[in-house]
This record gives sequence, C-alpha cells and structure tokens, in this order.
Amino acid sequence: MVNAALELLKQNRAVAEFVATIPRARFVSCEYTKVGKVQGRGEDKRRRGNARVLLSVICGFSYRRLCERSLDALWAVDPSDVLCDVVDSQSAKLGWEELRESLERSIAGENESTTDEAFAPLIVDGEVIPGARVHVESGTVYLQALRVHEKTVINAEPLRPANSSPKTIAKRRLRKRLPIGRYISIRLSPGQEPRFSFTSEV
Repeated sequence: MVNAALELLKQNRAVAEFVATIPRARFVSCEYTKVGKVQGRGEDKRRRGNARVLLSVICGFSYRRLCERSLDALWAVDPSDVLCDVVDSQSAKLGWEELRESLERSIAGENESTTDEAFAPLIVDGEVIPGARVHVESGTVYLQALRVHEKTVINAEPLRPANSSPKTIAKRRLRKRLPIGRYISIRLSPGQEPRFSFTSEV
C-alpha cells in the first residue's frame, strides 16, 4: 500500500524533489492551493477556504521539544486572558486544563491520533524523512512545519465558522498564545500545484 502511495507521489516531480530535500532544509517557502472544505446545502453547497497562499515556514524541528516549550509557556497564561462573548470563566479553565493534559501526553509519547493508522513514515531513497508522513491510500504527503508568515495570492470564499463549544474555543485561543500555536500540517498533493523554495540558513 505504501509503495503504491509513493508511486502516486512521484506523479508530481516538484513534490518529490521538495520532500527529498527536507532533511537539508530549514526555512521553506511554499505557494499552494489550500484544500478547503465543502460546506452548505443545496444551491449553497460549495467548496470554501480553498485560497492560494504563499506560506513561509520552518522545518526540521522537534515536535516533542515544541510541546515542552509550549507547556512551559502555558503556565504563564491566565485562563481569564481568553474570555470573550462565547467563553466564560469555567470554560476557559477547563480549556486550559485539557490543553495542559494534552501537551503532557504528547511529551510522554502517549497522545496518539485516531488517524495514525492511515499514515506511514515517508521514505525517499531508503531514508526516513523527518517531520513528514504519507497517507497510504492517496499518496498525499503531510509535512510538519511552524508557520512564520502567510500571504493570500488568490482569494477564496472563507470557511464558515465551526459550531464549537465554549471550552473548545477557549482551548483554541489559548493554543494560539503558545509556540505550538504556529504548528501546522501542510498537505502536499499534485492537485494543489505546489511551488517550493528552501534554504538551510539559520
């Protein structure tokens, strides 16, 4: 299954060449079209959030160390800092606690995703590529990165806000205040027409 996925990956030379260079890259610029999401019903049903963006990111970092830094930073964040119209004091405190527990599990290696079985480590020319994994059925590569800057090149209709609970909103707002708030998983597939440039300079 993984071999078949890698064959699909090879259909786009830009993606393959970029992925093979990840171990030697530090700063990466990528212009690509976001996948977005189909929302709405009937005549209102269409894909939203599929803007084309120019993204500057940092690769080659330790996710565990990122979680450690984020946990250290979380202790200095007061839950009341994220209060808003839809987040009360109790929801903020619960969100803070859940975020703390999640970071602690990640540091301990116990925070497994329910989608982990659908992915495999990305191997190019016999070398495991750090910070990257491949979806075994589609061949789509996902790259772990820290967002530095994002600029919209071609606008798209924005995604409609998810109907989240106050606790979830609180946790999201808290996460944005931490180093891990810059963490993203970039989906790289031929249909998104990605273009890359990268450097190892610090």
